[in-house]
Amino acid sequence: MFKRNPERRDHVKKDPVAEYRVRTDDPLNEMYFSVRIFETPITMKYLAKVEFEGITGEDTIKLPDMGTPPHPVLQKGPEKYSCIVGLLDNNKAFRELKKVYVTEKGHELKITTLKHYIVTEDYRLVGQ
Repeated sequence: MFKRNPERRDHVKKDPVAEYRVRTDDPLNEMYFSVRIFETPITMKYLAKVEFEGITGEDTIKLPDMGTPPHPVLQKGPEKYSCIVGLLDNNKAFRELKKVYVTEKGHELKITTLKHYIVTEDYRLVGQ
């Protein structure tokens, strides 16, 4: 039986709960494209810290409350330097939320929302 998660966490982990990291093609320096997801004091919100060759950024990731502990997941994206931020639903299926990527021109670091979800009464996700 599912029930709502508490609004706040009792203990916030200092280490990332998910991490994706790829070394870049910089021949002189050991540089990376990385995405790290951290817990916040609010149970269903996470902080994404992103980096590409010294360029940094942050974004808030809000997960839907499906009645089970939240589980953010990072997967390789379609481009060389890209990552899909998502979650596992109650059937352990990956659901994408946002895409973090580096543009081809200008090497800009971008974060784009891919999908929004709502939770039905029986704790099933419905895409919007």
